[in-house]
Amino acid sequence: MIFVADIIDTMKSCEWTPKRRSRALGLMQGALHSPMEISKITNIPKSTLGHLKKRGTPLNKVRTGRPTKLLPRDRRHIEALIRKDYASRHLSLRRIIQDLELNVCESTVKLALKDLGSHRCMA
Repeated sequence: MIFVADIIDTMKSCEWTPKRRSRALGLMQGALHSPMEISKITNIPKSTLGHLKKRGTPLNKVRTGRPTKLLPRDRRHIEALIRKDYASRHLSLRRIIQDLELNVCESTVKLALKDLGSHRCMA
């Protein structure tokens, strides 16, 4: 039986859920099935099973990356400012940065507005 979640998980850009990875690890540790059989049972490629066995854990690796410049608090302040009244919805990006005393560039505020659902042209 194939579930929609299984089909979604087989896409190359998606990750396997920890539940499915732990199931595959359990089957490998049981030593009752060959890697090919486990691959067919779990619908996880043999190469991925090898990586799972080598790591020994179904948990995701910690991902490094640059932290976001805007804190959730800053995003809430931006949202409150633009939803305050008609005039504040038409402020320029530079004016929003000045009013809230943010230390970010205009494109960062523009992305934050896009994430907040503001779909208007900014000056």
